[in-house]
Amino acid sequence: MKTLDVIIPFYNEEECINPLIEELFNLRNTLKDTLDVNFIFVNDGSTDNGAKLIQDKCSQNNFIKLINLSRNFGHETATTAGLDYSKGDYTVIIDADLQDPPNLIPEMYKILCENNCHVVHAVRKHREKETLFKKISADIFYRILKIFSTNPVTTNSGDFKLFTADVRDAVKSIREHNRYLRGIIDWSGFKSTYYYYNRAGRKAGKTKYSPQELFVLAFNAFISFADKLVYLILIFAFLFLIFSIILIFFRKYTMGALVFIQAIQTFAIGLIGIYIKNISQDTKNRPLYFIDTKYNLD
Repeated sequence: MKTLDVIIPFYNEEECINPLIEELFNLRNTLKDTLDVNFIFVNDGSTDNGAKLIQDKCSQNNFIKLINLSRNFGHETATTAGLDYSKGDYTVIIDADLQDPPNLIPEMYKILCENNCHVVHAVRKHREKETLFKKISADIFYRILKIFSTNPVTTNSGDFKLFTADVRDAVKSIREHNRYLRGIIDWSGFKSTYYYYNRAGRKAGKTKYSPQELFVLAFNAFISFADKLVYLILIFAFLFLIFSIILIFFRKYTMGALVFIQAIQTFAIGLIGIYIKNISQDTKNRPLYFIDTKYNLD
């Protein structure tokens, strides 16, 4: 029987753990004749009792696994730690707050098999209990990223995805620190399809993503995948250069010289940006995370 690993990164989600585990047990029971399902929880430096609740379940069920990171490394890195220990034929990433219901996974698996593809992106048709500002800002973010990226961008889709071992292993091989996993999966280029759903509100607790952390996630996305931004700087430099020549032609020498200098500076900044971008891709050699303890994992 083929296997499915469900990766669940979490940080201070004690209130959600018991209802989440109940949902996960229901999922395992639903798929018992199709897939052998394992759950890999990754504790991203929580300070509440959530990790202890999961540890107790590990002692009773070997299909529940737990990784305790040495500190809070962030959601993207915690998810990567789970992927590093995933060995299944298929992998799902899902949050612990039940906004992305585990009971959707069987339908996503069915779609993956029917379409003979490698990735199923869960795409949000509607977001319950989210502010108008968050909905609008998310829409603007995806639109801008899509414009400036040279790679495919799946809009209105978070980390909730089902994918094959080929995709998982490709993502694992990319070790950059400023991670944007959904962008990495899109960039990998494997054949994908979509599952549309209404995203529910949190079952309990509050979001652990602060505005600052959301900004950093968006910034990392642009730094990693909005390649056209760098070339846009070069285009502006070229336009400055043309404008300076026009000014000089009409004997606006002083203004023309200033614009010409600005063009050279802008062009230089663009070139430096390209070099820094290329260098940064090759020099990130520190480990992404450290593990404190782990349970039911080799």
